[in-house]
Amino acid sequence: MAVTVITDSATPVSRPAFAVENQGCNSGSALKETDSQLPPLLYWLAVAMMAGLPLILVVALRAEILAIASESLAYRFFYSYRMLHGEGGNIWFLQGYLVSAAQNAFLFLSGAASAAEPDLRWAFQVFSWSTLALNLAVLATAAALVSFVRGPDWTDRVLLALVGVGPMYVTTGQGFQFSLWPDYYHLNVALCALGVAFFQVAWRRPEFARHVCWAFASGVFSGLATANKVTAGVCGAAFMLLLIFRPGLRAGGALPHQRPNPSTF
Repeated sequence: MAVTVITDSATPVSRPAFAVENQGCNSGSALKETDSQLPPLLYWLAVAMMAGLPLILVVALRAEILAIASESLAYRFFYSYRMLHGEGGNIWFLQGYLVSAAQNAFLFLSGAASAAEPDLRWAFQVFSWSTLALNLAVLATAAALVSFVRGPDWTDRVLLALVGVGPMYVTTGQGFQFSLWPDYYHLNVALCALGVAFFQVAWRRPEFARHVCWAFASGVFSGLATANKVTAGVCGAAFMLLLIFRPGLRAGGALPHQRPNPSTF
């Protein structure tokens, strides 16, 4: 059986009926796939907006960061400023080396560190905005992993939201106040959420965890978390233990013949 299809040309085109039916099925499948991707996208946007609210408020309201976080700003800003002027051997902190490394880069790129007479007020603002943006980027990355990589379900997504933005909104305002400070506190929360996201993806997708890149990623992540605060090293502990003790992953157990298929993302 054939179906006549009217085209722009004068000559009608005949196509088999099953070809027309297949075309309709493909269109329906594409619509269903789009619909299935919409809830994770909305979830990611919601988590990103909640995580980014401190930065949005500070920038939109032109909040004076010196009045909000004077102690953290004094420690972190002048620590980076002195580091960039050659005093690194004379000063040290017990924690926050990861956030300090990022803040050194922010201060250097902003030009405030090299200015003869820096505008300290503007430097404070840019320094703080950049730190809050770093926290947002880490939390948004964690939410993206459980949103757009196949495997994690809605239980995982709810758990990640509780870990990532719960401390900001369920701690009677204290956690939200900490999220406004350009310090290592809130970055610890973001790193913890990223560690949970790594664990959830590796748990739900065993074929990913068998790749050697995941072992490398677990070591790098645990090292960065420890650099931010020694006790934050536990953020990557569950992820690393999963890679070590899951069958087939011990001591050279990366299986080349079971590498993940990129098309399964």
